[in-house]
Amino acid sequence: MNESRSADGVTLRELSQLRDLQREIRLDTERLNRLDVTLYPSVRLNPDRAALAPYAAEIRDVIRDKRARCLRERLRLERYIASVDDSLVRMAMTLRFLDGMHWRAVAMRIGGGNTEDSVKKMVYRYIRQHGKSL
Repeated sequence: MNESRSADGVTLRELSQLRDLQREIRLDTERLNRLDVTLYPSVRLNPDRAALAPYAAEIRDVIRDKRARCLRERLRLERYIASVDDSLVRMAMTLRFLDGMHWRAVAMRIGGGNTEDSVKKMVYRYIRQHGKSL
């Protein structure tokens, strides 16, 4: 991904953080679910339960903190994208960075003969030329 910084300080990496954070929360939740299966089996007693319980509680705390950070990040990106003056760019950014779509899906959703490459370049160009500070 191009890491160029716009004139006002936003990077593509910053815009991509929401999707990465959501993926991280999903992975942590899956890990916690696997641990819960170990801790709370429905049929047999588990001798490791007492040793694992504090670990599970800590994972729950980490996930809660990440969810709060994810919400703050989403609000920040919502504000930034809402400030974009070009509706096509705004739509592409919303689909890509807030909805987590791949560029090909963004192009198909926008329609109008846009290609994966054209919407990607349009967004990157906008960030380089007109980006605003998050």
